[in-house]
This record gives sequence, structure tokens and C-alpha cells, in this order.
Amino acid sequence: MALSSSSTYAQIEAEYLDTANYVASNSPSMARRHAVAIRFLLLRAPMESEKGSNRVRYDQQRWQIELEKAEGFARARDSASVRRADFSNMRAYG
Repeated sequence: MALSSSSTYAQIEAEYLDTANYVASNSPSMARRHAVAIRFLLLRAPMESEKGSNRVRYDQQRWQIELEKAEGFARARDSASVRRADFSNMRAYG
């Protein structure tokens, strides 16, 4: 699911959870989607929320680390798929 500025918090959270297995799937595209979901969470989630006697604190530093891992995974897989020809052992004609 493509996230946009009109995406609800529930949709962002669902995308985050749906793409969390990018390593097991060995999917760079899923890793990129996961990174986008993390960016949305970093923007939308408050640092801390309190309602009555209940308090929730979001660990944004952990999300930042996850974001770096997902982007690194996608970059590594993208560069691994590039093949370069090696002509060093070719016989010259002419």
C-alpha cells in the first residue's frame, strides 16, 4: 500500500507491520516501503502520549536505527543485482 499525506496512523502502522519481514523475503522493494513507513511514523507519532494514568513513550531512536537498516538493506541488494562484464581474459582479434 502506498502511503500518502492522507494516510491514517492505522494505515501507516499496518504498512510498517506488513513490510517488517523484508529480510526474510529478501526484498529490497519491501525494505524501501518499510523505510517509508518508518519515516511516516517518525513524523506522525508523538514522543510521548498520556491519557489519564496511562503513559506511552515511543522510542524514536530505535525507529531511526531501523530506518538506517532498511535503507542499507535496499541499497546493498540493489547494488548486488548490478552485473559487470569482465573482458580481461578475452582474446584480441585483429
